[in-house]
Amino acid sequence: MELLDKIWDLTDDKKNSNAMLSHLAEGVFQASGIDRIAIALNITKTEQVKAVCVSGRNTENWIRSFKFSTSRQSGNIFRHCLKAQKPLWVSPSKNAELLRLRDESFKKVVGNTRAFFIAPIKNGSRVLAILYADQAGNDLDLNEAQFKSVCRWVKQVNNALTIMASSNK
Repeated sequence: MELLDKIWDLTDDKKNSNAMLSHLAEGVFQASGIDRIAIALNITKTEQVKAVCVSGRNTENWIRSFKFSTSRQSGNIFRHCLKAQKPLWVSPSKNAELLRLRDESFKKVVGNTRAFFIAPIKNGSRVLAILYADQAGNDLDLNEAQFKSVCRWVKQVNNALTIMASSNK
């Protein structure tokens, strides 16, 4: 709850969305029992997402290596998340058809994990970043409680970012 309070406190500080994203990564890590979290900034100018904060096991190299194309040609899971505009649970038991969107660059960075969550971080309809969460490359399936926890955290941050953006106008 303390991290959630910090997120809402940041709505008064119009320029501190990076701190909010960092609290989101840590909050999801602590609350959901998921091993690895990355928050990747959506850089529309270069059509890519790039990690700006990470949390959990085996994420030390992600700040440098967690970078993926979001161009129309890429057709990967990050491009799909930008278009879907909602949290996705990707696993053989939930959305097996989305597993084909794990391209070679994805597998090189995160491994061959077949179960993960991915969600857009938005202010209104504009996607600022993408949250990625998995079980440290293990093929452990995720559960409904974890997905609901991720969705709650993402919803809170999306609401806070929307408030920040609307009060900047």
